[in-house]
Amino acid sequence: MIFCVYDKSTGKIRARFDMPEADAEKQLGPGEDLYRGDADCLLHRIDPETGARIDVVSSRQNGAVWIKSESRWMSRAELNQAENRRIKQRIRALEEQQHRRVRELLASSDPTLQRLEGDIATLRAQLSDETETTSP
Repeated sequence: MIFCVYDKSTGKIRARFDMPEADAEKQLGPGEDLYRGDADCLLHRIDPETGARIDVVSSRQNGAVWIKSESRWMSRAELNQAENRRIKQRIRALEEQQHRRVRELLASSDPTLQRLEGDIATLRAQLSDETETTSP
């Protein structure tokens, strides 16, 4: 069975174990107790009064979104900024494949340059409105 060790005064989860209850109880320190069930120290805490698992931050609170790859909550603004950074990096990588001025001059006659210009235009269109999109 899965057990979580938590601080009885704050509800903060210190550890998670998948073992028999008798062995899990041996892991307790002063002022700690066991929660019987699964919980994630980044997502939950244990209510000291009721012993129930509660969310640290509601996924609906302030438009926050759980980003599993970063193991943290992000606001929509942070999420947009991160996406804009990723898009700008991709634009720079595409533009490094050629000199911008040459691309602009030759794009009408070169299929490779037309494709790259199309990729860059598509990525620029994905940037949020709060970001300048005329230059990378």
